[in-house]
Amino acid sequence: MLKKLKECEPDLIFITGDLINSDENEISPMLDLVKKLREIAPIYFSLGNHEIEYEKRTGIDLTEKLEKAGAKVLEEKFVDVTVKGQKFRIGGLYTVYIPEDYEVHEWGNAKEQAEFLKEMEDTERYKILLSHIPNTWMYYDTAATFDLNLIFTGHAHGGQAILPFVGGLYAPDMGYFPGRLSGVYEKGHTQVILSRGLGSNTEVIPRFNNIPEIVEVELK
Repeated sequence: MLKKLKECEPDLIFITGDLINSDENEISPMLDLVKKLREIAPIYFSLGNHEIEYEKRTGIDLTEKLEKAGAKVLEEKFVDVTVKGQKFRIGGLYTVYIPEDYEVHEWGNAKEQAEFLKEMEDTERYKILLSHIPNTWMYYDTAATFDLNLIFTGHAHGGQAILPFVGGLYAPDMGYFPGRLSGVYEKGHTQVILSRGLGSNTEVIPRFNNIPEIVEVELK
């Protein structure tokens, strides 16, 4: 994986969560990987459900450890960067959905999340959001009210097992046969890039006919 990433010669590396499983006891491989990735390009990291569940289970602050390893962790935060003369705003947000009434739900305070997005969108820079779970950006109309240019997301594992002429068999929070589960989507004025990712959830079903992927995006 490191060899392939070096060949891409990236200006930025985005990780949208679930770099570990929530029941892990040893996180040094994750931190060692981040250190090696940082030698290739700056890393921006948004937390996935497995990192959040790991923190709740162990009480360990993964954000602190990831940032010491060299990643910039973004959770309801954004940073302004300039790359090759181009100005970007990069933010991160973990949520499953933002309801229209901005109620508090099990994935956070929707009002606070919406306020963060409104602050993030208030710029002339090109706006990129890292957000682990795709549901908000693909299935809920509320997302279209925020002025974001590009969203990177994951979580769906590409459907775990991909069946010919059918597609993905199962995706977390989406159930069986949920439809298209990777690629580029258009949601209003926003592009959403959904990755199949590199790993697997063997508790449900092994990964089958579902080639792991590193997503390489060229912005023009």
